[in-house]
Amino acid sequence: MGMTEDVESRLEQAGAWLLEPRALDEAILGCWTTPEGQVVALYDYHGLIEHFRKEAEDPESEDALFEAEEWISYNVMRALPYLGAKAPWVVVDVDDLEEEEEEEVYFTWEGKRWRKV
Repeated sequence: MGMTEDVESRLEQAGAWLLEPRALDEAILGCWTTPEGQVVALYDYHGLIEHFRKEAEDPESEDALFEAEEWISYNVMRALPYLGAKAPWVVVDVDDLEEEEEEEVYFTWEGKRWRKV
């Protein structure tokens, strides 16, 4: 995982927003053109959690996982709606989900089904 030069160039040309700190680029899966025609960065939800989990004092602890999930929820997910059409999408592979929802919440990218978090 991580941002390639092609993806970086495409996102830059589109003026897409990227998450800070830029070390989170390691969680970028690629880019996606939304139904509205805007190119956005696709971030892997689990990759974001792993980034923050690795920074914990004891990365393998349950507390580290909980704190990483809380950090993403509070500092990333809550901010995304305020970034507008150029906001990145945080996604999960449908295979990671225990139950499926209505069909319209899924999209296919790179041959897999994904859902926006």
